[in-house]
Amino acid sequence: MSLCHVEFRSHALGKMTHMNVLLPDTDEPVPTVYMLHGNEGDHESWLRDSRMTCHARGHRLALVFPDGQRSRYVNSPACGQYEDFIVEDVIGYVERTFPVRTGRDCRAIAGYSMGGYGALMLALKHPDVFAAVSGHSGSYYNGLWREGGWMSVHPARETLGPLLQTPAYDIRHLARAALASGQLPAIRLDCGVDDHLIEINRKFHKFF
Repeated sequence: MSLCHVEFRSHALGKMTHMNVLLPDTDEPVPTVYMLHGNEGDHESWLRDSRMTCHARGHRLALVFPDGQRSRYVNSPACGQYEDFIVEDVIGYVERTFPVRTGRDCRAIAGYSMGGYGALMLALKHPDVFAAVSGHSGSYYNGLWREGGWMSVHPARETLGPLLQTPAYDIRHLARAALASGQLPAIRLDCGVDDHLIEINRKFHKFF
């Protein structure tokens, strides 16, 4: 297994940024899972705070860990074009640079907390790009900035909060559109029963 630390220029963000790429020991192209971090994390979080390296051993998958800052992975004037960053820059760089398979059926996306929302939102908004999505303890609130939670302390809450209410980033709207397109990705949601996000995860599980 190889771990690559990458610094590259993002066209969408207009700046240098980082990601980590974990590759299996094989000469053949492999599918890719894009792993999104939470609000307090960065491109190191999955490797630092979980046993991801151990879990990845023996699996013929490439794991990609981009740096999403505190963007909620959306395109916003306040935070930057992070939706485009993931869908265009990160995937494009990985598929040009590393021995991975290309095409929808060879891509999945996952994330925890803020990254759980980002993964689900991106997979549903771009069902032609991702075949599967997994959200772990996902922060799926669209109105959280009004509820004294994550958005209440977000530096861009005045612009980012209302943006998440629009059809462009509302998961329920995106899910219905993906279903209508005939390309609804495979969806997995999980959350610990003692997690403060358990009820919103149950609501979205019931919705799906």
